[in-house]
Amino acid sequence: MARKSRKAEQQARARGIIPDSPSSPEPSLPVRYRTGLYARLSVYNMGRDDSDSIQNQTRLLEDYVSRHPDLVITDVYIDNGRTGTNFQRPEFDRMIEDVKNGRLQALVVKDLSRFGRNYLEAGFYLQKIFPFLGIRFISITDGYDSLTSDPDSLAVSMKNIINDYYSKDISRKVSSSFDLKRSTGPFIMGNVPYGYLRDPEDSGHYIIDEETAPYVHLIFQWAMAGIPAAQIAAALTDMGAPTQQRCVWIRSKRNTRRKGSDNWNDVSVRDILLNRTYTGDYLCEKKRNRMYDPSGNYKREEPEWKVYPNNHPSYISKEDFAWLKDRFQVRLEGRKSSLYSNLPKPPEPLHGLVYCGLCGRKMKLRRSVREGFLINSSYYCTGTANQNREGHERFLISVSETEMAVQWQIGLQIRLALDTEELLRRFSNGETTAKLKATRQAEIQMLKTKAAAARSGRAQAFEDLASALIDEDTYHLRMEKLAGEISSLEEQIRQTQQHRDEVDTHFSLNNKWLRTFADARYCADDGGELAHQLIQKIEIFPDKVIRVTFQYNDWMEPLLAQLQEAQADTMQAGNSA
Repeated sequence: MARKSRKAEQQARARGIIPDSPSSPEPSLPVRYRTGLYARLSVYNMGRDDSDSIQNQTRLLEDYVSRHPDLVITDVYIDNGRTGTNFQRPEFDRMIEDVKNGRLQALVVKDLSRFGRNYLEAGFYLQKIFPFLGIRFISITDGYDSLTSDPDSLAVSMKNIINDYYSKDISRKVSSSFDLKRSTGPFIMGNVPYGYLRDPEDSGHYIIDEETAPYVHLIFQWAMAGIPAAQIAAALTDMGAPTQQRCVWIRSKRNTRRKGSDNWNDVSVRDILLNRTYTGDYLCEKKRNRMYDPSGNYKREEPEWKVYPNNHPSYISKEDFAWLKDRFQVRLEGRKSSLYSNLPKPPEPLHGLVYCGLCGRKMKLRRSVREGFLINSSYYCTGTANQNREGHERFLISVSETEMAVQWQIGLQIRLALDTEELLRRFSNGETTAKLKATRQAEIQMLKTKAAAARSGRAQAFEDLASALIDEDTYHLRMEKLAGEISSLEEQIRQTQQHRDEVDTHFSLNNKWLRTFADARYCADDGGELAHQLIQKIEIFPDKVIRVTFQYNDWMEPLLAQLQEAQADTMQAGNSA
């Protein structure tokens, strides 16, 4: 029989999930856990109906919860098409945030491998994080429940090790299989280039996609005629030509993770124009990628690629492709040299700091040149929609406007730091610090008294139920309310303790924000070094609103709050006198 884990039960009692045991016997009542269900599939579920599908996983989890009245489903988390060898998964991250915020008290998975295949990280969650947070963890097919099982047991550790070894062993076998298939001839895997389809009769061969082929022909014809890639992208968008990802999404009956965008961009067009596959050659082994040995992954140079010439129908001759590729290279180098060669490179003090406030992309710098002279520089965002962002109207703002606004805000921040430093020299003494800490400690003591009263209320609820003064429904409502009060008070105690401890850290002339900005008055503006030292991000909006996020805001706000409190105490003491 597995040893009962007392740590999880103690944590559950501390969080109010399980009431404290009073000295007198009390009736045994069902405990209700707010439960999250987690399902994961490594390969994206394309609507299949097998034993490992996402639908069957969630059905199994829901059926398990329905047979256990102490579990109440709060949310379902599904990572479809996410590997278990790491924990960088969007729904897993959302679940952990809900755990930290107290929204969940229990987690249920089909088996430990669905939770994760990385032995070290999975063990860390089971043995450290979940017991510390008081989370009940259940793995159905493994027969594991943290209330009755020991996460440090040999059986659990061995299962995690086996899951980790299994994923790496599968990776070695799959990689070896692919290497063997490539050695005997063309072996197509991954995405098929735009304008092609897999040949259903030959796995190493492409056939022409009749639906998108006209657009590919147009792309090469326009490029050979000298039309820029950006204009080609705009024309394709106006024509309603489906993009690569949109085609995949539609043909999979809308079962892919991304549905793609209806808008083309110059990068997509250029990728097609510079892809040697369209000459009829099949290219492979362009990079080494091994999941079991990520340290050895790298991209290979073009001479190292494996090439199968004339493997499938072509869209462009090899001679025309070579000419087009050279033309792109010459145009790129010529544009850089002819446009800016005779111009001194202007300083860019805000380089890398300017972002679009609407879509979050870094804004680009555009330089306007007339007759060999630089007449204007602007930051701009195209607002082009893609698979990850919605589009918006293109807008720009001059560099000079941006720099003036940023310098003004830096000046304000420096003056605030100097004024704060002067005030702090008046208050920065042992007596003021002690008063601030004493005030925080008094708040903590008051909150602890309230929490103790709420815990006593739970014991009183037991007595009232045992004496038949209240019924079970009233009891559960009262216990739930008290558990919420206790949880809220404990969070307030934690925050107040943090504020108390911050007094010595932040209420000081050595505060990071204060020293950085107060000392900045002695710094000359040397081409943007000061801006990069003081600023974290600059966000620009179409109406020319500029929002500057400064460094060390997390040090500034507690200091100003403590300084304001010290001033209020001083004024109150003066009024009392």
